[in-house]
Amino acid sequence: MIEDFNPWWASREGVEGVRFISRLSGNVEADAGLAVQHRASIAFGTWAFMKWLKERRKTITLDWLEIWILLILKAANGRWVGVDKIMAVIFLLERVYGLAKIRFVRGRIPWSGDVAAALRRLASLGLVEELHGKAYRLTENGRMAVERYSMSDPRIRYPFANIRFFIEWDADALAEYIKVNYPEWIA
Repeated sequence: MIEDFNPWWASREGVEGVRFISRLSGNVEADAGLAVQHRASIAFGTWAFMKWLKERRKTITLDWLEIWILLILKAANGRWVGVDKIMAVIFLLERVYGLAKIRFVRGRIPWSGDVAAALRRLASLGLVEELHGKAYRLTENGRMAVERYSMSDPRIRYPFANIRFFIEWDADALAEYIKVNYPEWIA
C-alpha cells in the first residue's frame, strides 16, 4: 500500500521517509498523510523564502547621480524639467561637490552620457515620467523614493539648496552662467 503513495513532487527520499514513519506508528495511512503535510510545509517554506527573496530584490539602490536627478525633479514641484536644464544643474553640482565623478563633453550646455543613462534607468524603474526623451518629472513612486532620504544629511541638504536655487532659472540662463564661469566647457 505504501508503494502506491508517490505524488509528482515526492522524491525517493520522501517515500523512504514515509516508510520510516510508518515503522514507528504502524498506521501507514496516517503516517502517509503526515508525510504529505510535512512535504507541503517544506514546499510552503521554500515558496515563502522565494517570495521574500523576490521582494528583497525589488529594493532599488540609487547612486548619487540618480539621487541628484530625483532631487532636481522634486524641486520642480511636479513641473516638467527639460534635459538641458537637468544637464546644466548636474554639471554645476558636479563642479561644486564632485561626489558623482560624472564625465561631461563640451557643448552649448555640457552633456553627459552618464546623466542620460541615469535618466533612462530612472524612467525604466518607474521613478520618473518621460516626455519623448526631452523632459522629465517625478512619478508618485519617485516622490516616495526621494522622501526616504533624510534632508538632515549634509550630502543631501546642501546640494538640494543649490538645486532649489538653480531650478528656477531657464536653460538659456543656466547656459549663460556656465559660459561665464566655466568657459572651457562651452563649445
